[in-house]
Amino acid sequence: MIALSLLLCASGDAFADGTRTWPRIDLAVDVTYAGAPRTKPDRDLFTAGAGMHLWIDVLYFSIGFGAEGVTPSTMSFGPYEARLWRVPLDISARGGIMLGRFDLHANFGAALTIEHIESADLAGSKSRTRLANGFRPAIGLAYWLLDNLAVFVEVESTIIYDHWRLQLGPNDGTGRVATTPTFWLGGVTGFLVRLR
Repeated sequence: MIALSLLLCASGDAFADGTRTWPRIDLAVDVTYAGAPRTKPDRDLFTAGAGMHLWIDVLYFSIGFGAEGVTPSTMSFGPYEARLWRVPLDISARGGIMLGRFDLHANFGAALTIEHIESADLAGSKSRTRLANGFRPAIGLAYWLLDNLAVFVEVESTIIYDHWRLQLGPNDGTGRVATTPTFWLGGVTGFLVRLR
């Protein structure tokens, strides 16, 4: 996931001495899990992945950049199957409040997901790629173990505006129209390191 985050913090600082050094630079390393419910007879989808995010704080705001990749998942459509690869990207605004060493935050933004499908049953080319648009709300909590090291967890979802419809098998009524999920729900956990 590539993230561009705008962070609004309360006037309280995460550190006991209340000192600040600007601009602050934070590096997050995380793992992520996500699932997409499907209607019968198709199976639910599950993915896992990892990512890194760099956040640059200036006063009460931060801008973050990151990248994340997830494992592929197999979609079933009757007798047909298709392999789905995703690279989630997002541009998000985040607001939060810091209470002592705890940082509670929520964010909302535009989600961009690179979707790649491969299937021997695809009509024509056996693989297709597209960029899907949507939005991503999330809420999370971080705890600063040290002045420069925190652990954090987030619950996030990705809502994609439209299905990707692809023909699997013959286009004579015996095939199936494959659709990609439009809703993913998952969690993120990792470490946040203050580099400066």
